[in-house]
Amino acid sequence: MRRTENIELIHHSTGLLKDEAIISIDAGDKQILDYSTNLLGQFKVRDLGISFNGDKKRYFIAVWIEGENVDTPIFEQDFVHSMDYKFFCLPIDAIHRKLKVPFMKGEKSDFEAIACVTHVPTNANFWHFEIHWKDQHGEKIKPESKPQWRKNLASSIKAAIKQYCRTVVPSPHPEFREQFFLKNQKE
Repeated sequence: MRRTENIELIHHSTGLLKDEAIISIDAGDKQILDYSTNLLGQFKVRDLGISFNGDKKRYFIAVWIEGENVDTPIFEQDFVHSMDYKFFCLPIDAIHRKLKVPFMKGEKSDFEAIACVTHVPTNANFWHFEIHWKDQHGEKIKPESKPQWRKNLASSIKAAIKQYCRTVVPSPHPEFREQFFLKNQKE
């Protein structure tokens, strides 16, 4: 599940998600390569309204170190809650290692970016996931990559996301049990 600004999500002429709903124009193309999402289940749609602020914002959005105790955020001091947002969902089972986006790197066109859904809990959100993009050799495609082909790849990734996104909450899943959790690990 991905939070967006409170904008019209769907393009009226194509019926597809707008580019600015997938990633804000201010964020740029780098952010699409480590695409922030949340697992729907224990994390609910209403939780998307939480925004961290204040002196400890960086602490709360930082990646959680397993076993480390975390401070409890204080409402209005560390975070606020607003219902002024929209969202869309991506089916993890349909994209994890299955969504492959061909792209050109220089004159070569035999590259593929493969979506890899990775559990990346933060200090304030255990249900935070990221979609990382790897090449066909399993190497993570880095946001620092050359701007022109990164821009082309980002356009292709956005087009692929449009094919999979849903703007309604999917049917409820069974309870998530601890035995099904995977620890964050290198892929």
